[in-house]
Amino acid sequence: MVNIGDIDLKSGQLVVGDPSIGKQLPYAELVTPGTYPVQLAIAQTANRYFNAFIKIQFTNHDIEYWKLALRPGQSLSKLDATQFYGVVVNTEKLILMDLAEYKQLQSKAALTKELLERIDKKFNLITGYSTVEFNFADPVKNAYIIVVSPGTGNGIYAAYVAYDDQNKPVSFLLDFYIVPWANP
Repeated sequence: MVNIGDIDLKSGQLVVGDPSIGKQLPYAELVTPGTYPVQLAIAQTANRYFNAFIKIQFTNHDIEYWKLALRPGQSLSKLDATQFYGVVVNTEKLILMDLAEYKQLQSKAALTKELLERIDKKFNLITGYSTVEFNFADPVKNAYIIVVSPGTGNGIYAAYVAYDDQNKPVSFLLDFYIVPWANP
C-alpha cells in the first residue's frame, strides 16, 4: 500500500467519479468531518504494475463487515447477486473529493475544461495517481482533489464501505478488479 495523500472531508461526504462526467452524487454514508489518509494498493505482474484498489481509512476500529457503497436513491434490495452499483470511468481517471468542494467547483463551472486540463497536466502516468490543488478565486479557498487511474482503465468499478461492530464506517474501498477475492 502506498500513501498518496490525505482527503479533507469537511462535509463528511465523499464524491468519487470520472472528472469528465457531469454531476456526481456523493456516497450516502456520512463520516465524521475530518482529514483521512488515502492509500493505493499496487499489484505487480512479471512486467507491469497495476493500481489494484484505493482505500480511505476513517478509523482504526476492527472491521466487522463490508457493504456495497450506495449513493442516494440506490438500494441493495433492487439488485440481484450478480449486480452492483459502480463508478463509471471514461477517461481512465477518477477524482475523489469532499462534497462541499465538489459543489463549489461545479457552481463555478470549473469542473469542465479548466479542471480537466489541470488534471491532465499534473497526472503522473508512471505512478497512476496525483493530487491536484484547485484555487477558488472567490472566496479564496483551495480544493484538494485526489486523482487515480484504475488499474485496468475504463470500466465500471464497485465501491465498498467497511463497518465496525457499532455500524460506523471504518474505511472506503474502490476495487479495480486486479486482486481476486471472494468478499472485500
